[in-house]
Amino acid sequence: MKFEKKSDKKVDLSDKETKALVKAQQRKMDDVALYTNLAQKVKSKPQKDMLKLMADEEGKHASILKTYTGEVLKPNPFRSVSVLVLLQILGLSNVAKMLSKDELKSAAKYEPYAEKFKKVKELISDDKKHAERILKLCE
Repeated sequence: MKFEKKSDKKVDLSDKETKALVKAQQRKMDDVALYTNLAQKVKSKPQKDMLKLMADEEGKHASILKTYTGEVLKPNPFRSVSVLVLLQILGLSNVAKMLSKDELKSAAKYEPYAEKFKKVKELISDDKKHAERILKLCE
C-alpha cells in the first residue's frame, strides 16, 4: 500500500493491529470510490442517494481508522473498476449480493478490534447496515 505521509499515532498498536487497521482503512477508501462510481451508474435517484450516503459513511470510517493508524491513504481504483465491469456483465442484482457479502465479511474482520478500539464498533454496525441497504438496490 502507498502512503503519502505518516503522522503520530494516537494509540499504541502492535504490528498485527497496524497491518489489520491499515488494510481496513485502505478498504474503506476503496469503498468510497466504489460507491461513488456506482452512484454515477445507477439510474434512479433513490439508488444514487443511497450509494452516495454509503460513500460518505465509508469516508467517515476511513477517517476513524486514520485516527488509529496515522496513515493518509488514497483509493486504489482497481476494486471500483472491477466492480463496474462486473456490473456490466452480471447486472446490479448479482453485484449487490456480492457487495452485501463483502460488507458482512468486513464487519466480521473488525470484531477482534472492537474492544480495544471503541469506534470500531460503529464501523461494524454501519457495515451490517450497508449489507442490508445494498440489497435494497434491487427492490
